[in-house]
Amino acid sequence: MELKNRNVVVIGMARTGLAVAEAVVKLGGRAIVFDEKPGSELSEAVAFCERIGAEARPGSSAVELEDADYLVPSPGVRAGSKVFAEAKSLGVEIMSEIELAYRISRAPIIAVTGTNGKTTTTILIGRMLEADGRDVFIGGNVAAGDIKLPLVSAAMQAGPDSVISAEVSTFQLEWIRDFRPKVAALLNVSSDCRWGIGPNCIPVNAAKRGVCRRTASSGAARVFQSPAPARNQNFCLSVP
Repeated sequence: MELKNRNVVVIGMARTGLAVAEAVVKLGGRAIVFDEKPGSELSEAVAFCERIGAEARPGSSAVELEDADYLVPSPGVRAGSKVFAEAKSLGVEIMSEIELAYRISRAPIIAVTGTNGKTTTTILIGRMLEADGRDVFIGGNVAAGDIKLPLVSAAMQAGPDSVISAEVSTFQLEWIRDFRPKVAALLNVSSDCRWGIGPNCIPVNAAKRGVCRRTASSGAARVFQSPAPARNQNFCLSVP
């Protein structure tokens, strides 16, 4: 993916947004990072942006997209937000952090999603690969102990002989287009997994199952876990 001289608008100055900004700048692009919180609450984030050469705009209730090439929202920004409608009207491509990570990554990605067990499974996969002598990066939506590596940061660090084991959430899957991990694991989708629209959680189910369909279309393996009780889990492995 070519980002040199491209303008990338990032929403959110938390861990993910700052990681995106850093990656964009390192790849020769211009990162403009917006956040509704006032500068007084984001002093460290603003200082980080200044240090890496990104433009920080705290206290911004409106996101300026006129000169933007890409819009990267942080996880949790609702799909119904007005900024997305504006981006579409201006022809600005919207992508999640994991979409950006996939496009710049030289290493294969193993993506783990589902309602429960994502972090444990992601770390277990990573540790198994490490035990096999692989150069492994464990990241994504994982926040366990000292493991707090955004997927885009892992993608920047990993080489072609590395492997990335990544936890991905529904929010991160919202704005993907080309994202096709080498292996996708859908652990389960339970009835308490609801996001904004009705009790049947269709948007969440669609997002989580979609990543597995994308994996299938790329000719990689798919791993599924049924939503049966933990004492009676069923697994199947399909390799086209």
